[in-house]
Amino acid sequence: MRIIIFVLICTAWVPGSDPAVAGIPTFEADHETTPIPAGVDDTDDTAIWLHPDSAEKSLVIGVSKNKKETGGKAGIGIYRLNGQLVQYIHHDRLNNVDLRYGIATASGTVDLAVASNRDKKALSLFSISENDIRHIQDIDLRGANNKRISEEPYGSCLGQNRQNGRLYSFSPMKSGLIYQHAIEPSNGRFQLRHIRTIDTARYVTGSLDQHLINITVNEVIWESDLGKTELIAEINEELRDRFQLEACVVDDINNTLYFGMENLGVFKFNLNARKSERPVLIAKVINAKSGPDSDRFEEGVPRIVNDVEGLAILHGPDGQGAVIVSVQGLNEFALFDRKTDRYHGSFRLTYGTGDPVTETDGLEVLGTPLGSAYPDGLLAVHDHMNTDDNGQVFNANYKLASLTEILNYFPSLRFEGFTYNPRR
Repeated sequence: MRIIIFVLICTAWVPGSDPAVAGIPTFEADHETTPIPAGVDDTDDTAIWLHPDSAEKSLVIGVSKNKKETGGKAGIGIYRLNGQLVQYIHHDRLNNVDLRYGIATASGTVDLAVASNRDKKALSLFSISENDIRHIQDIDLRGANNKRISEEPYGSCLGQNRQNGRLYSFSPMKSGLIYQHAIEPSNGRFQLRHIRTIDTARYVTGSLDQHLINITVNEVIWESDLGKTELIAEINEELRDRFQLEACVVDDINNTLYFGMENLGVFKFNLNARKSERPVLIAKVINAKSGPDSDRFEEGVPRIVNDVEGLAILHGPDGQGAVIVSVQGLNEFALFDRKTDRYHGSFRLTYGTGDPVTETDGLEVLGTPLGSAYPDGLLAVHDHMNTDDNGQVFNANYKLASLTEILNYFPSLRFEGFTYNPRR
């Protein structure tokens, strides 16, 4: 495909006002995790494991994609709800993690965490219990012809059939493909069976693709100080990768897959859909993050810029609740109604006075009371730049925020008397 680019020469600009001044609330996290032993900016996604009997003993899971040449301490760790590290396993570069409960094996059932493995182009499987995380196996990702997938899996999420308990993985790629596999027991271990490959690029209409091209080109121009030849080469490289995916989350109850195309927005896809049915774009990137006035939006317009990163679902009764989107380019989190896709608003997080949460990749939310510290549930988010009140930078970590203050600000997302239990 030949792409013709019209480049505008942009004059210098003055950034817009801080979104916090523009009425975007900032909530304070209650705890932060021990810095992950893997580098300043090498953490990524997170998950929350619900204890079967004592909710206050639940755990937060975090992964690292630290490269060997920068220390080689990639892996996965588990943390208590006060942020204390329980255990860390050095492993390959792990990017995204998700979990499901009570998965049948030859020797019983396990609570299974699955992470995308960028080194092996595989999925890494771990069992989770109260004080322990254990590596089970790594399984190569393969396509419909059983040929090994050559791309690094950027994202990973799980879905589970509510009727028969079958477990599925979804692996979004930089190319815009999503591979769906069944995770099945096999001779005392697990195997992946390819179900389908979803080519998300084919669902991007001509007008949406032009918008995507504009965002991609403008972002390169505004972010770059390259010379003309190098700039054009960079633009063409970014255009080739413009369908890049990472974030995904599955709503098991509604049988819906949400995925994020980083420079275009968030889609939802009915997993029971006929082949002719298209995903729905529920959150569209409006501005390029480095552009002039990139943080200025008309009232009621969703505050979405590139990069769209983490996704999580806050469950409510009867299909209610919200999809939470990490808008990395604004250091904000946007809320979209789980039932109607309506935009509820956006917020920021901070820890103390000197550690704002920045450039969040992955996040997870659990609207379940988790003891006195989290009476309405927990939001756990990756923090790219972990600093103290004096501005000293430490290895990256996760910030843990009670949902109470957030739900008080967005009361339509508070469901009195309802508790979501992901173990059911």
